[in-house]
Amino acid sequence: MENLTKTEFNTSNSYVYPYSTTWLAIVPLIISLIILVTVVGNLLVILAYIQDRCIRLKVANIFILNLAITDFIVGAFMWPVTISWLIKDTWVYGEIICKVWLIVDYTVTTMSAITLLMISWNRYCLFSSAVTHRVFQTKKGVGLMILSTWICVILVYSFLAFGFSPFTGQYTIDYTFNCELELTSNVIVTLISNVMFAICGHKCVSYLNWEITNALVWGNSMINPFIYAATNKHFRRKFREMLLFKRWVCDIKHCKITPG
Repeated sequence: MENLTKTEFNTSNSYVYPYSTTWLAIVPLIISLIILVTVVGNLLVILAYIQDRCIRLKVANIFILNLAITDFIVGAFMWPVTISWLIKDTWVYGEIICKVWLIVDYTVTTMSAITLLMISWNRYCLFSSAVTHRVFQTKKGVGLMILSTWICVILVYSFLAFGFSPFTGQYTIDYTFNCELELTSNVIVTLISNVMFAICGHKCVSYLNWEITNALVWGNSMINPFIYAATNKHFRRKFREMLLFKRWVCDIKHCKITPG
């Protein structure tokens, strides 16, 4: 989730910290809660898949596992760096870490979106041709499809991060305070800014609105475990078992408390 170049760095090199004490007290706390829910929720999904044989038997649950992995990475690795970046209001980790971080960022965000499409397509196929779809859908086939997608996405973003500037000769990012891909600074940001400016003028083309938009993209990782895993009866049963330290023994229709 890259930032727009901040306008606070003006020609006189004077700098005014843009955030108030209230902002520093509230926003990092909210983001920390989002991180906690995202990490715990997706970790429960991953552990449930690993521990429960019934969950692993269903091929479609591989998609849910992959979605949980991408969302867990967002919560455990992407959001914490963003908190640091927001509080300091400048990028302090240098060019290499920036590019690696952006590769991971774009990769997991893209994989999360692709996985959601895979889940939707899988459910459509189950409704339209259930028997044929179950015959041809295998764990190996789904696993290879997901793995090949990961590899392709990583290779694309790795080239964009480390190969775009040498290939085009464009070096526009100052990594001493900013972190974004050269490509996005030249193409995507310009396109989005122009569209937003055409719609609502200067009021919606701002650094804050850009950050809010990016936060909404990552916020999706917090709710996915509730939408795709918690609505599955096998995942719900395993969640109850893990969260209550296995004091509940649940079948599909009812639960009962066991001694001790």
